[in-house]
Amino acid sequence: MKIIYYFFFYLSFLVFYSTFDFLLSPDFEKYYKYFEYYSGTIPEPGAEQGHLYFFIPYLVTKIVYIIDNSLTMNQLINISLHLYNSFLIIVGFRGFIQFMNTKDYKTYNSYLISIPALFFGPLVYLRLSFKPEILFFSFIFWFLMIFERYIKLEKKQDLVKAVILFTILATSKASITFYLLILSIFLLIKYRREFSKKNIVTSIILFVFLFTLTSLENYR
Repeated sequence: MKIIYYFFFYLSFLVFYSTFDFLLSPDFEKYYKYFEYYSGTIPEPGAEQGHLYFFIPYLVTKIVYIIDNSLTMNQLINISLHLYNSFLIIVGFRGFIQFMNTKDYKTYNSYLISIPALFFGPLVYLRLSFKPEILFFSFIFWFLMIFERYIKLEKKQDLVKAVILFTILATSKASITFYLLILSIFLLIKYRREFSKKNIVTSIILFVFLFTLTSLENYR
């Protein structure tokens, strides 16, 4: 089933790449300013978003250009964003499968669910949008898996990993921060007995520290 899943994923990439131009995606002109900022064309990007989602595809365009310098700028940006968002989708589905394994779901069934999900409307929208919201899908299952593993085993490295992922998401976009706030309230209620006050304080201090550092870098 794993091979079949990757076959359909590759098929979805070919379909989306051959039928959709990223330059036509929502808010492309708004967020393309990040590329202009990284290249030194403009002094600041203007949009108040985290840099992680935008800087990596900028690096991808540089790599793709080294591989094939015959591409026009539009072609270069288009294929780079298709590759980058497709990679983020793979990361998200991999996290989903790993998370479901911790719930004693068979890997076969998780891959089976993932195949039609490749063509599920909201995920297709994320995949074909030049927006940081896709990071939420990419990392949320990894965060939940690591967080629940920390609750069970109480390994400090898992707490650090969970807070780092939480910070990456929280500093990506305000709407993602809102989703995380709701999720945090739910998790604190669900694990109020397992999660001691010391753990809560430690998590908050680490989060505030990382959030401040990231925010200073994003909005300096």
